[in-house]
Amino acid sequence: MKKISTAAAIAASLVLLSGCEKGDSLVRVRLVSEHRALVPGGRTELGVNLRVPNGWHTYWNGRSDSGAPLRLRFEAPRGYEAGAPRWPAPKRLVSAGGILDHVYDGEVTVIVPVVAPQDAAPSDSATFVCVVEWVACRDICMAGTDSALLTLPIARGGPRGEPSADAKLFEEARRRIPALGGDSAELTSRWEANSLVLEGRESSGLVFYPASDCGELIDPIHDAISDTGRLTLRIRPSETGIGHVKGILEMRRSRGTASRFIELDIEPPEAGASG
Repeated sequence: MKKISTAAAIAASLVLLSGCEKGDSLVRVRLVSEHRALVPGGRTELGVNLRVPNGWHTYWNGRSDSGAPLRLRFEAPRGYEAGAPRWPAPKRLVSAGGILDHVYDGEVTVIVPVVAPQDAAPSDSATFVCVVEWVACRDICMAGTDSALLTLPIARGGPRGEPSADAKLFEEARRRIPALGGDSAELTSRWEANSLVLEGRESSGLVFYPASDCGELIDPIHDAISDTGRLTLRIRPSETGIGHVKGILEMRRSRGTASRFIELDIEPPEAGASG
């Protein structure tokens, strides 16, 4: 996974998209809400739900060797505040030739937190729009674009109302959405030269999914996955030094216990400092 310039990345994406067939109807896109209504001044969560046909996959917004990442453009009414999308952890896909991608298959929901304005009128409603661009691949790749909209009523106040018919999608998504930072009692990290060593307490395995702006891993196919509670990520030094380690860490548990996902953003030690 070599780091390339922004211009080169854009050019590579254009080449990839030009070589894909058009598949606007391949991936089903819906905009859903966890609750049936909005509350003035209250927060709720909307979800961009994508369904990918069996055998196909799309690409996470982090780092991959081949596919272009999903792109979301979310539009909220005036006065509504939309937070940064919260992306569930992807899956690793290793292909012939040492190609490592981070993908979604089946169904995935990206969560977008929304805060309604205090002066939202109970007799009113709010319409949200999301445009999604994707590349989906199987034996061939198809590029597609679709949009979805959702209109929600404004409740008179109090609780956010009853859960919607899509509330379970949010429960499922949160199982793979990372928590910010790690509990020092559960996860330790230290630098050894240009390597970051991660150790998870009571973990049966660790998997690291690098963000698009993570420092370049020397051997992500082998270094970013371990069947023990220890992971050593070797970072390739550049002219400006060692890049930070940014992405999602999956801490696998024993059989029957769900994995824990943690968002990492760990800076290397300053030159001359001990790791």
